[in-house]
Amino acid sequence: MYTRFPEIIYFGSRVICFFLLMRTWRALWRGRILRFVFWLVVTVTFIRIRFIEPQLIAVRETTVDIGVGQTAALIADLHLGTFKDRSYLQRVVNTINAMSGVDLVLIAGDFTYDPDI
Repeated sequence: MYTRFPEIIYFGSRVICFFLLMRTWRALWRGRILRFVFWLVVTVTFIRIRFIEPQLIAVRETTVDIGVGQTAALIADLHLGTFKDRSYLQRVVNTINAMSGVDLVLIAGDFTYDPDI
């Protein structure tokens, strides 16, 4: 059964981000340089892991000769839904369209995040 827990984590992470930014600012304001550096590293790492990394599109090229003579693009684990919206899918489509000579697209892995869709 699908729960709303992922949405709580998604929107709760914004609150955590705000908390981390406030801790970083407070350490800087009080002149505590080591604490400031610590909270800055924690905050930047959290922002990268939570907000930047999931939106990156990785492109890797591998040549496998199967005797057909066509080029295929394989996309996997899009997880569209709560965390990634239509604009992310459009970026994936634009990336595939920018590749030269793609004859077909194969979708492997999880296409949506919501198991009820």
